[in-house]
Amino acid sequence: MRIDRLSQGTILVAMAADDLEDYRLDFGSQSELSSVQSGLKRLLYHVGQRCAFSPRGRSFLVEALPSAEGCLLLISVRPARRRIYRVKGGCPHTMCVFTHTDDLLDWMNRENGLSFTLFRFREMYVLLPVQSPTRAQQRLLGEYGRLITANKIMLARVREYGKMLNA
Repeated sequence: MRIDRLSQGTILVAMAADDLEDYRLDFGSQSELSSVQSGLKRLLYHVGQRCAFSPRGRSFLVEALPSAEGCLLLISVRPARRRIYRVKGGCPHTMCVFTHTDDLLDWMNRENGLSFTLFRFREMYVLLPVQSPTRAQQRLLGEYGRLITANKIMLARVREYGKMLNA
């Protein structure tokens, strides 16, 4: 874990997967809120010791940015007004990954009624539905490709680094 104090009220914490397990911080799953809160409290006391400030009488805004290797936490320290705990969950989106062109073409030949955007990303075809697919559409997609629940960061990577194939 690396802790950097960017300014008087801002701290950057880079955590590896092992550090997240040590503090029992699992932002991506439906874990109990109390478990995440207690892990954040322990982390804030540790950060306070390393940065030479007391967490008592202060409020914190913690923004978690997940990555493949762990998580990046941006902590804003403010004078305490009242104690509020919020854990924002990302809006999960469904996307479908086709590893072979034949699978994609077979799916496209079926009557599916799904409007989508198609990308070529890392030697795969990634289909991003415009609206959330129905269960029947998900079953049909699952026959030909692999359904993945993607967060906003994963969607942004596909849109930025992928090549759009339909407009």
